[in-house]
Amino acid sequence: MTYSNRRGRRYSRYSYDSGHQAAMRHIRAFRELERRLGPIVPDVKEAFLNLGNSDYNLLLAKYGELFGQSAQDYALQTYPKWRAGQTKMSGKVAERLLNLLPPYLKFEHRYAMVEKLCNHHATKQYRSVKINLKKPEAGLDELNRSIKEVLEISAVSEKYLPEHVLNTINWLNDDDMVISRQMLAEIDRKRNAKSLTLAEKEFQNVMEQVKNLKGEASFSQRIEIAGGTIVVSAEKKSLKTLWITLGIIALYILYRLSK
Repeated sequence: MTYSNRRGRRYSRYSYDSGHQAAMRHIRAFRELERRLGPIVPDVKEAFLNLGNSDYNLLLAKYGELFGQSAQDYALQTYPKWRAGQTKMSGKVAERLLNLLPPYLKFEHRYAMVEKLCNHHATKQYRSVKINLKKPEAGLDELNRSIKEVLEISAVSEKYLPEHVLNTINWLNDDDMVISRQMLAEIDRKRNAKSLTLAEKEFQNVMEQVKNLKGEASFSQRIEIAGGTIVVSAEKKSLKTLWITLGIIALYILYRLSK
């Protein structure tokens, strides 16, 4: 009896460890899929768990046709646990659902997924431009170059998506989704033109104010456009501030030399 109890406890502990390890594998696989493809992976899972009965039955029938009866049976048995959060969905199941689910979603829902996916994978640039307000020409030239470079990133006919994403999520190559990406790119171009115009006006206003100031003046301007962010900063120091700064630098150098 004692041996049996010990054995039972060992068996129970083994079952717990095995189940825990399987759950961790599912979590890691799901997170890896999300890292590789983007934030629509949990969106697809959520949409699947909220399907109506008719669409749910049709999707699982298709699931069984493609991946076998045992896979369909597992999905049927595990569905209530997925919904309750008792069992974590694996990356393999989520990847299968990525291509099976879209026909059961409204166009607006798929469009939102594409938008989120494009924004996630978009190549974003960051530029920092400093302008010497006493001699601003070089800084302004650098700013103009930076703006053009960042704009060129988003000046494409379609929103960018990596090849591995397009190869994995087949419906992104459908005509309506290609059109969706073109629509998103056009929205970006219009937003760029608007934000750039506003930024230029604001920048000119700041420059005019700085020109009329005496002594010290500084400003920082953040330009947000679809291809990235440009931070423009400028500072004009008085002669007194310049001597103080040089004095601090000299003291620091003497301190380092004395050690």
